[in-house]
Amino acid sequence: MKNFPHIKWYQDDTSIYIQILNSNKNPTLYKKNSYLQFYDDNYEFYVELFDIFTIDRSYIDKNDFIIVLIKEENKEWTALLKNRNEYKYFISLNWDKYVYNNNEINTHEPDDKFDEEEFKYLLDSGKLDEISSEED
Repeated sequence: MKNFPHIKWYQDDTSIYIQILNSNKNPTLYKKNSYLQFYDDNYEFYVELFDIFTIDRSYIDKNDFIIVLIKEENKEWTALLKNRNEYKYFISLNWDKYVYNNNEINTHEPDDKFDEEEFKYLLDSGKLDEISSEED
């Protein structure tokens, strides 16, 4: 049996993006219901994904194999796999591509303790270096 690959993934409102790291030699991809099967010269897996999907496209990007899936329902996936503990050491969220939902961002009043002009003065005058030191 071949090894399970390292995977990074992220999503937007309509799609799931799966990046199989260091996998670009003869990749093959299949879909059956909510299962995704992948294999190449080095890796393979057959896993049940979080929800129903269709394969939109796949392509090789440098050393990685990228799979783009279309969600059947436009709802957020809380994990890539239905069983989130399965292969959890091999699958991670791609935080570089993560898209924040505007509802998740807390809008709050500016911090009254921070004075931008005072900070600029301390920075320009060099007094900030006197306040903070490497000995702390």
